[in-house]
Amino acid sequence: MFNKVLVKDIEKSEKWYEKTLGFKSVFKFRNDKNEVLMNHLRLEKHQDLILIVQTDFEVGNSIYLNILVKDIEDKSQHISSKFIVTQLEDQPWNAKEMTIKDPDGH
Repeated sequence: MFNKVLVKDIEKSEKWYEKTLGFKSVFKFRNDKNEVLMNHLRLEKHQDLILIVQTDFEVGNSIYLNILVKDIEDKSQHISSKFIVTQLEDQPWNAKEMTIKDPDGH
């Protein structure tokens, strides 16, 4: 299963996912004008996101993507406050979690 994320600026989103969470691009699909239409990002094995260029979409609030990252305490210190929805906190189900949004509001 892949999680597809609609984004307005695919280069900006790729940089954000790389810098903020540590994802790396593994494949870019380009059109005949060499524009990137789809970017396959991977954090770890079986932790993939597919960024897809779309200019007209609405961001909802009913789906959350849980992404396991190493050194969450350190990463949380480097995320700009404009992207933080809820601060890092211990959860009763034995996890440390925070909620963030990407540049498109996902």
